[in-house]
Amino acid sequence: MNIKVRAFILLNFAGIVLGESNSDYSYCTKYAEYNTLYNLMKHDECMNVDSVFRHLKAISDHSVSCRTHIINLLAGHFGSHASTPHHCQCQGMNKLQQYHTGSGDGVSDLRVTCIKNHQSYRDMYYQFFESSDRHNHAMACRTHHSVWSVLSKISASGIGYNSCQKDIIYHLKYAFEQHTDPCTCTEKTHPSTSTHQSHGDACTHYDSFNKLLKLAEEDRCLSANSAWHYLDDLQAKDSECRKRIQKYLADKYAHRTSQSHDNCICHARRQLVNHQIHRMDNGSFYECKDNTHGTSYQTIEADLFSRIRTHGCKNHNYLWSKLEGVHHYCSKYQNNHCTSLVDCQQDIIVRAAIQYPTDHSDSCVCSQITTTTTSTSKTVTTHTTPTAPTSAVTMPSSTPTTTPPASATSVKVTQSSNTSMSTQRPTPILRFACNKLKVVEDIAKSTKATDLSSSYCDPNLGGSDDAFLLSTCNMTSPMLWKKGANVIVDCESSSQLIPTYTPITTFNGDSYAPLGAQSGIFLGCYNNGFKIAIQRCNGVPTIEHIENGSSVYNLKSYYVIV
Repeated sequence: MNIKVRAFILLNFAGIVLGESNSDYSYCTKYAEYNTLYNLMKHDECMNVDSVFRHLKAISDHSVSCRTHIINLLAGHFGSHASTPHHCQCQGMNKLQQYHTGSGDGVSDLRVTCIKNHQSYRDMYYQFFESSDRHNHAMACRTHHSVWSVLSKISASGIGYNSCQKDIIYHLKYAFEQHTDPCTCTEKTHPSTSTHQSHGDACTHYDSFNKLLKLAEEDRCLSANSAWHYLDDLQAKDSECRKRIQKYLADKYAHRTSQSHDNCICHARRQLVNHQIHRMDNGSFYECKDNTHGTSYQTIEADLFSRIRTHGCKNHNYLWSKLEGVHHYCSKYQNNHCTSLVDCQQDIIVRAAIQYPTDHSDSCVCSQITTTTTSTSKTVTTHTTPTAPTSAVTMPSSTPTTTPPASATSVKVTQSSNTSMSTQRPTPILRFACNKLKVVEDIAKSTKATDLSSSYCDPNLGGSDDAFLLSTCNMTSPMLWKKGANVIVDCESSSQLIPTYTPITTFNGDSYAPLGAQSGIFLGCYNNGFKIAIQRCNGVPTIEHIENGSSVYNLKSYYVIV
């Protein structure tokens, strides 16, 4: 399949996956600069910040709506706390620039008005331009990641074709062109530390290759449908590297293709929807599906796409042997010899990656099954996570390995010598605990917590993001959370036995229902309620006081998670 055609299809269809209207903005893909910036979401390249404004200026010359559209897409993708990732290294210096009045770029100078009326414009202006009334300092040479959120908040409306957003873009583009020491950012190239040198050093230069290799070496969990975009990224960059890692994974998991032999558990974080794998006009779907030897293509299409509600979520180990079983299709014979082969593995990878261009677009998530021991002064109870059901889903998991503080794993109850006390409140089961330093640091720095095992969080329902708990506590998958001790009952007792930095949440009956739930980290009792650290949907961790009337949930609905 022609790579340009393949890229165009991905660009158009991914707009639907990411919630944008395909018909509204598909025309933007005819502009090379738009496609270059769009691909940052797919490949996370180390583009330096200087290049951003050159591309945006070129897009603006074609279409203002395409410029604002790509800025908003990238802002939503990278978030407000994005920074230069560890795999990028930058050289050069972003010194403070001079704002050139009448730069010849065809834009009016709106600096005075924009500084006065728009906070986000002021923020970006003082990052890059000199100012006589401020002792501001230029930020270090860095990648594109940190600029999108601020740019999206700068007004794109104005008089005629001019706006504050256009002003800052055009003037920064001009200023960086005059820079004598431009910033350049490239991907770090470290020698491979893997013992599997047969994959070739060149392949380890690709982040997608390394992630799939680490997935196997550390026996991690990942939803089968979350693997497609890694394979598609490798296919676009080096098809041989894609084939190598795919074969390595197939060999490793050859005898472990069912959930019952897996250490992962998968569940649907959104409702599973049966849908056909994407039908490309110039693809080879029917040829690969109906005319190749074996049934692997049809099986994958049915299990992961057209009948996913019946078959449920699957861990990545399901995929590799079946994908290796997808054979080439001969599209042209001459003298009884095949002269043209279609790579049907590539065909299904490209189709699947259109549907699942990111991990989060996958409705399934998988996490590791853990065994935790909880002890009291008298008994030891072992909690073993149940075997994953067959209708499970997968995604990479970064389960914290923080060792719970002693107060969270062993609670001793001192019996009174007064024999009249014949009954005593049972000691709460305390299965999980949170890393105090990590919790405090995330709150102090307003660092948004993320975790690939987290549930879908809908801000319209006023709930919280359980990614905060998963990233700071030694938690299992949310689908395994059970109701423990009631928080307010413990606070109102004479012997408060729930330690600080214990994960808690609201329960709907006996079950945890992620949508709208209030999940947080217990910080102690006070007055007529208690304090928790909580991260709201699309927010950052903060401290809140829970008392009657403070939220839609009664404070009696909060329980320790076990």
